[in-house]
Amino acid sequence: LPNQTVGTLYEQPGTYNVSLIVSSSFGCRDTVARTFQVDGPLGDFNLSDTLICKGEDITFSIKDTSNVAAYAWDFGDGVDTTGLSPVTHTYNFNPPGGSTVASLILWSNDSTCAFSVQQEVSITQVIAEFDRNGESTQADTVHCIGLSDNFVDQSLNADTWLWDLGDNTTYTTSTVPQHTYSDTGTYIVSLTITDNDAGCTDFIEKTMIVNPLPVVTAVGGDTCAGEPLQLVATGGGTYIWEPSTGLSDTSLANPIALPDSSTLYTVTVIDSNGCESSATAQVTVYQEPPSVTWDTLIVIGQEVDLDASFGDAYTYAWSPEQWLSCYNCADPKAQPLEDIEYTLLVADTLGCFEVPSTYSFVVKPETTIDLPTAFTPNGDGKNDRIFVDGWGIKALLEFKIYNRWGQLVYEGTDLEEGWDGKFEGKDQNIDTYTYTATVETWLEGVVLSKTGSFKLLR
Repeated sequence: LPNQTVGTLYEQPGTYNVSLIVSSSFGCRDTVARTFQVDGPLGDFNLSDTLICKGEDITFSIKDTSNVAAYAWDFGDGVDTTGLSPVTHTYNFNPPGGSTVASLILWSNDSTCAFSVQQEVSITQVIAEFDRNGESTQADTVHCIGLSDNFVDQSLNADTWLWDLGDNTTYTTSTVPQHTYSDTGTYIVSLTITDNDAGCTDFIEKTMIVNPLPVVTAVGGDTCAGEPLQLVATGGGTYIWEPSTGLSDTSLANPIALPDSSTLYTVTVIDSNGCESSATAQVTVYQEPPSVTWDTLIVIGQEVDLDASFGDAYTYAWSPEQWLSCYNCADPKAQPLEDIEYTLLVADTLGCFEVPSTYSFVVKPETTIDLPTAFTPNGDGKNDRIFVDGWGIKALLEFKIYNRWGQLVYEGTDLEEGWDGKFEGKDQNIDTYTYTATVETWLEGVVLSKTGSFKLLR
């Protein structure tokens, strides 16, 4: 070679003669020769198999060695060993592309020279893999009790599947139905697959931690209109309040609330694991009730329902107490016998407001006895009884009904009872009947009587 510096790689040990021939531009030549002794080990190895499934063994045997003082194996999967032959190694990985290179490294005496040989090992690509809810991380700690899980097969060359979800739930389908863990804890989820043609299996397991939901408390309270109130929440690291109406900050654990009206607030609490729960806090805002001026005209003895209620958060005080069914309730019955004006004081239980109202009655001293001219006791629920009615009646002293022959068919003193058209349990005939009625009125010492007739129709 016309180079001043050359090199070569000697593949075999032995004695090698090297010559250098030089010449000048005038055609003069000279030759120099040297002898080199190349030392080093030689060897090779056999494999019991070159195509296996993951998890199977290959036996390696050294052969054709010379000048070998020591040797070591590199199996191509991160594992090596020294000074053993034959040696059996188990492959428990899936190399990229389906193959790796096994190497035998040989050393001569004093380890001055080294030599290596390689052979390819192929591992059938049957690879188990799955993800949960789109996440394929080995340990999924951001998971909360009550959430549903979707386990999706991502395996390569799978014909059969065996899922174990770690809570005594197993499936043999490629797709796992939506699953919910009933308890918190650590679950080992595994998938075993098989390639039926190659007869190879693979296995993978992942750890899943199901965390509890945070225990959330929320406290509101009662306040006067225009007065602030502090809400109190516990249970996590992040707080989100809704609605934002009247809140100083929706992200604080203890915001200040100043709503215009009673509001139910909801706080969502998120803990360090990303799990969330909610609780509610009621803020009741006591509004100032309106002042009422009310008056009416009634007939003596007439009963009137007074409805002045603004809710249970208020107290009620009526005065005077005369002719009222109650004097500390929101809706007493009033039955005044003469003109009167009631005063009502409405106050809230927090002491925010106290508002007066007036309710006036003009009482007309009128008394009458009235009966209908006919009734129809046919059981249809309409006009089935005949009653004594009228104005200013305090009590029924006598009510008697006679048939056309003067026979007494009904007698009573109950204003609410009336006659149902029967005598001795039998329906009476369609006919005209006479009556006498005597009542005590609400006017002191006044008793009224009336006689007349009516028709019984069916």
